[in-house]
Amino acid sequence: MNWKTKPFSSRAAQAACRRHKVAHVSEGHADIFLTYCTNALVAQKENPDQQIVGLPDSLAVGADYGLIVIDEAPSAAHRFAVFILSPDGQKILEKHGFTPGH
Repeated sequence: MNWKTKPFSSRAAQAACRRHKVAHVSEGHADIFLTYCTNALVAQKENPDQQIVGLPDSLAVGADYGLIVIDEAPSAAHRFAVFILSPDGQKILEKHGFTPGH
């Protein structure tokens, strides 16, 4: 599969692609790895010598995520959504590079 032209088929494929890109930086074949904060944290865990540098606000892009629970969803789905929005859920998301929701 050509990762440049075809979508990823699995999380494993995404992780392999990320490791490949991180390896280019750590081996000196690339000078920069531009990615979302969540990937940067994972990359830094894989190679602690890599430095994360935030972009200035004028260059930074972000993603807006939504949370929807359909009416017919089991009660566990509703409880999970409430947990995600709770302070404890937000702390977990923050730990993985997401900024707190509003």
